[in-house]
Amino acid sequence: ASFYSQSAGQVMNVTVQPYEIVPRVMDGARAITHPLPPEFIDLPVIVNRAALSGYAGAINRAGLRVYPKIGGAAWSLYNRGRQRGKTYAASTGAPIEGDVTGFVDQYNADWAYAAELWRNALSQYRRESETDSLGSSSNEKSRAEQDCDSRLDATWSFGRCNVHSVSPY
Repeated sequence: ASFYSQSAGQVMNVTVQPYEIVPRVMDGARAITHPLPPEFIDLPVIVNRAALSGYAGAINRAGLRVYPKIGGAAWSLYNRGRQRGKTYAASTGAPIEGDVTGFVDQYNADWAYAAELWRNALSQYRRESETDSLGSSSNEKSRAEQDCDSRLDATWSFGRCNVHSVSPY
């Protein structure tokens, strides 16, 4: 669990392990903080509701956080098994489906941006390969491309003649 002290400007991270509680104080300058709502459902009640809704296995880890994407706080529950974690609204206890963090949306946006950059780069390459040395676009094959096409051991690709070596064996 993490606790932010506004007056000290620090975060205390508390890790609870069997037979050990490890507190660690960190600089809170980069801490992203959102206040918890005045009323939220306690963890034991959320765990009971999760079990009633079919969440199987012992809870290994739980966290209460405010997620701006959903406009409120949510409990995230995880177990040691293969089952993926579940998220529940802290104010109502209702299960929340989908990504509450915004990670998936950002991941998809990043890949869409990268794909757009590649499309632009490749379309520029195609435009350059479709123009002759004078810069004019032409559907006619260049002399070099015609010479390459006339060879049986070569193919024209990426703006050059690629000769294929043929093994005598």
